[in-house]
Amino acid sequence: MGDPPPPAAVAPLLDKPSSYRAVGNAVHKNPLAVLVPDHRIVGAGGAPLGANARLRGALLALERASAGEGS
Repeated sequence: MGDPPPPAAVAPLLDKPSSYRAVGNAVHKNPLAVLVPDHRIVGAGGAPLGANARLRGALLALERASAGEGS
């Protein structure tokens, strides 16, 4: 699975390297983390971002467990 990227790593992929705050804000405002899987974007410290952070963390833990990476 690899490590989830922080917004600062995602923004350059959108050809907008200075838009890391916009990426983080979009993740924060997404109430449908299961349907729109932005749970793989984490804060610089590795913690899930924004609304439903506990759900996002649970999804990441489930991915790690299913990949055999532990928690």
